[in-house]
Amino acid sequence: MLEFRNLKDIDWKAYQEIDMESFENDNVKKEDFSRWLDSDGLIGAFVDSKLVGYLMLRYMEDYGHLARIAVGKSERGKGFGFSLMNYAETYYKDRKIARIGLYVETRNEVAISLYKKSGYCIMFESWHYRFEEDIVRSIEEEIILSDSTNMRVLTISDYETVVSTFPTINKEELKDHLSVEITEEYEGSIPLGLFIEGNLEVYGRFSSSFSGCRPFLCTETIHVKEFVANLKPFRKKDYFRITFDRDKRLAEFCENNGYRLWHHLYFMEKKI
Repeated sequence: MLEFRNLKDIDWKAYQEIDMESFENDNVKKEDFSRWLDSDGLIGAFVDSKLVGYLMLRYMEDYGHLARIAVGKSERGKGFGFSLMNYAETYYKDRKIARIGLYVETRNEVAISLYKKSGYCIMFESWHYRFEEDIVRSIEEEIILSDSTNMRVLTISDYETVVSTFPTINKEELKDHLSVEITEEYEGSIPLGLFIEGNLEVYGRFSSSFSGCRPFLCTETIHVKEFVANLKPFRKKDYFRITFDRDKRLAEFCENNGYRLWHHLYFMEKKI
């Protein structure tokens, strides 16, 4: 019988095995797993005490996000994927959530088929690029920092500025990101804005441990390198990554500059 419960520290090894099978280039670290246990959205599916799959569920206001969903390699084809999706839908309905969204690799036809059968529709494309160490160094050498350029941490008072500059941004997530209190002890992601001559040109929610931004939005691709160069005081690692939605011109810019494509995704959504 399939049973669901919140994952615990003792489930780490079983979780890690499924995670490594399912996300080859994006494995979860033990410290992140332990931190996620504090929320109620890290759910495991068990058969006879064996972990066969898991879900990571997040929500902001009326939007729910399936941040991660996976089934163990030896357990696939047994209907556990549908059971996990049904659990997620019930979880969100109980919390009065109106929409559920998720990202999936464009080449993962099996998962895309599962999501479509569960009522999800493809809404747009998403890209994840990695700037290797040599590229970051070359950008920092190329770009001359200007007095008219200012990188600063954004707050909820900047909400209207960000929305008016980037109207397609996920507004529920943005409110959540801008409402975080940034203290000296804070180690999470920080919302950064690159202003040129007083105008917001780039927004990125930056994580120093991930060493990258998700989401990442720019008014013009010429400002990407300026953002990277001005990011140096915030960055702890030599490489850098950006994740962005819909913006094919930015994807073309990254390709033309030789940045490494890490993920090419679809965003899928279902209304409940």
